Amino acid sequence: MNATHNLVLLFAVIAVSCTRYGQAPVPSDYHVQLDAWIETRITNLKAPTGWLRLSGMIWLDEGVTTFEAGQVLRSDTLVYHADSLVFDGSTAKIVENGPYRWTIIRRSDLLGIRIWNTVNAQVDSFSAIPRYPTDTTFIRAARFKKNPVGTTLRVVNILGQIENVPSPGVLEFDIDGTRYTLDALIGGERMFVILGDATNRTETYQGGRYMYIDYPAEGTDRTVIDFNKAYNPPCAFTPYSTCQLPPKQNVLPISIPAGEKRPN
Repeated sequence: MNATHNLVLLFAVIAVSCTRYGQAPVPSDYHVQLDAWIETRITNLKAPTGWLRLSGMIWLDEGVTTFEAGQVLRSDTLVYHADSLVFDGSTAKIVENGPYRWTIIRRSDLLGIRIWNTVNAQVDSFSAIPRYPTDTTFIRAARFKKNPVGTTLRVVNILGQIENVPSPGVLEFDIDGTRYTLDALIGGERMFVILGDATNRTETYQGGRYMYIDYPAEGTDRTVIDFNKAYNPPCAFTPYSTCQLPPKQNVLPISIPAGEKRPN
């Protein structure tokens, strides 16, 4: 009798463990929240220094470089403009010159000028990003498995540069009864995830998509992954950015038909 009772308990535990990562609860005003998120996303893309306003990227050699918005002098890891230090090796200023905004970016040993042009009628009229229809079944409950302090993740960008980025932990979730994982990166107050899936071949951006995920509330290891908020990296919109690519373990072997599609 005891053996039978224990067996029943074992099957019950297995059943719970197999279903505990299913669909997450959906807020009653979810569609209103998602519409607001999409509107903010478009507003940010169209901002004076938004990704859609990028008009150029120039990698700097030592010495003087002249470009459409001015002239800079690179001296080792320092960059000057009109006798003013605009990049001190880590922090860059944004300089305004007529319709242009520009700043200095650093990618490993490369320094470059990133240029925005605020006058662009095509960007002004931009109003939507192609998206899959909203599907609340892609709001998935997830378990956050914390990494040991100091754990990093090897991330490659489109220039082929490799960076070891701090990784707070791994997200575990189920889709159609199958368990998957995504390695997370430090993303400020939230976790940042770079993911790929089978839709990258035809419908979504080839270089994967990005997401932000909330950390679990204090005292729990549970959070929510909303694939309806999977969004295109800057490189999907402009050649003047240097996006990070999904780590191979974050390329899911299934299609995730949710979130943003490849821009037209």
